Amino acid sequence: GDHGDHGDHGDEDHHEHSHSVSVLYPDNTTAVYELDHDMLPENATGWDLTNMTMSSNNISLNYSVHETLGHSVSGINGIDLVWDECACYWSLQVWNESSEAWEESSVGIDSVMMTHDDNDHIAWAASNADMSLLEEPGHEEHNPLDEAMEDYMAGMLMDAFNTSDSDGDSLLSVTELENFFVAIDDMEEQFESASTEIMIAAFDADGDGQLSMSEFMGMMGSMSEDDGDHDDHGDDHGDHDEDEMVCYDMSTHSVDATYTTQADCEAAGLMWTAADSGSDHDDEEMMEMMMEMMFNMSDMNGDGFLDASELEMFMEMGEEHAGHVKIHIEAEGDYGFALPHDVEFHVIMGEGGHDDHDDHGDHDDHGDDHGDHDEDDMVCYDMSTHTVDATHTTQADCEAAGLMWTAANSGPGGDDHDEHGDEDDHDDHDDHADEETLNYDPHSWLDPVAFKVQMNIVLDGLIAAFPSGEDEFRANAEEFGVELDALDDAYEAAFGENGTCAANQKTVAANHNAYSYIAVRYDIQFVTVHGLDPEGEPSPEDIAKVVEHINEEGLTTLFVEEYTDPGSVGSIVQDTGVTILYLYTMEMAPIDASDDYLSLMNKNLDNLVAGIGC
Repeated sequence: GDHGDHGDHGDEDHHEHSHSVSVLYPDNTTAVYELDHDMLPENATGWDLTNMTMSSNNISLNYSVHETLGHSVSGINGIDLVWDECACYWSLQVWNESSEAWEESSVGIDSVMMTHDDNDHIAWAASNADMSLLEEPGHEEHNPLDEAMEDYMAGMLMDAFNTSDSDGDSLLSVTELENFFVAIDDMEEQFESASTEIMIAAFDADGDGQLSMSEFMGMMGSMSEDDGDHDDHGDDHGDHDEDEMVCYDMSTHSVDATYTTQADCEAAGLMWTAADSGSDHDDEEMMEMMMEMMFNMSDMNGDGFLDASELEMFMEMGEEHAGHVKIHIEAEGDYGFALPHDVEFHVIMGEGGHDDHDDHGDHDDHGDDHGDHDEDDMVCYDMSTHTVDATHTTQADCEAAGLMWTAANSGPGGDDHDEHGDEDDHDDHDDHADEETLNYDPHSWLDPVAFKVQMNIVLDGLIAAFPSGEDEFRANAEEFGVELDALDDAYEAAFGENGTCAANQKTVAANHNAYSYIAVRYDIQFVTVHGLDPEGEPSPEDIAKVVEHINEEGLTTLFVEEYTDPGSVGSIVQDTGVTILYLYTMEMAPIDASDDYLSLMNKNLDNLVAGIGC
């Protein structure tokens, strides 16, 4: 048939009398905005088109005007590109009808005339974006994934046709048509199994058969846009008056109020942007960090690319749902997250990292406000739920239920534990009420009584899962429970009311906030000397701070964990003469494979007794 008459001439006429401005953002997402030619002034320039199009779509523009070069665009929709900050800029592109391609303009925006010849369409593209993703005029709904799916489907249909055309005459007989329909029925499953192949075809800009980090970012940006999360880059951005603009410091992610004009702000090397765009920067940065994390998690061979199998693993992870949360830590300490067995949790270090341990001078004294606790001041604490159990009102009933009898104000924001006397001030140490209380310490297993409660929870779970083994489980639990009781008795013999260490000052210094349960159970006061990360190598500055702290406090013994860097420990001993003893938190497998919970807890007991000097 004659295909020459197909199509809507009205549409063609529409495009002849309209212009478009395309935008390619740094994250490789795109947007296209149109403006009728009649809206433009006579002898309109590219600046007229840009300014009027963005204004009519509530898209903000940041720009400057040079007396010779004219208008220069530095920011679109709150995204400023400054060469000194990112080695990138907003590049002006002009659509060449003859070559059907975008070309970087050889003249400034004021010299591009909207004359209905080759200049019907212009684009602003981030110079650090993938220019191949810049949409062609008239293809606002361009979606690389849709195109790849269409191409793949067309290829499948062609293969099915050729396979069914058994005589090769390019025509299908009735029998061949029946075979074709059978082939089509099998295509759905084949199409679903080829999802990763289609994804790679859609976003593999360089055609190497795999996705680089930037191509992966483009894929994620496109998928986010399809989900409606991108809001077309600015549906809710209004025009910003001078009063609505602020000076934004990208190095600190904060507004610098000392600069109130664009000239002063940019002269200081900062970003002049919309007042309501600050949170967008943080969100975009967080999303970029998440995408990098997901890319690296899926890049199993670490070659910097995702092949089809690695992309399939990523997509399966997405089907199982992934999300992110922001965690703002109010008080320094050790935090744990209780997760279902089939949930993975990955930590992305935020701003500031874990390097702000140097100032601990604002904490309260440990020894000024602690009075003796009457029976009315005590509560029964359930460590498995971190809540007070009000059904037990006496110590005997509480401990018979396997719970902890403790001071009512030992939780967050309370005073502290039992009387520690006024012998020493510890201005530079952590306040138990803020940082070392039970709610902030996951190391509950370091209290044998708490560990026995956990053992019984495990016992119930094992019996529920494997009922046939109940007798053996209960026998083993009973035997181990006796050993835990004996361990608790040994700690009480040393640190209890009439214990061998009762007359001593039961204050010890450690390098980790991990001993709140021991502190509460056995009335030992722990103070934390910051700077020695048991799972990292401390810097010379960290070691110097620890040495200074030890000397200031007159400490003679410092408790560290077994994985603390030996080099840093040796340096501290040499500079201070302090005795180093070990406490085992059992967060990682013991260095000595013959050790177990009971042996390590007994080592902790021996070292605590030696360190306290009793």
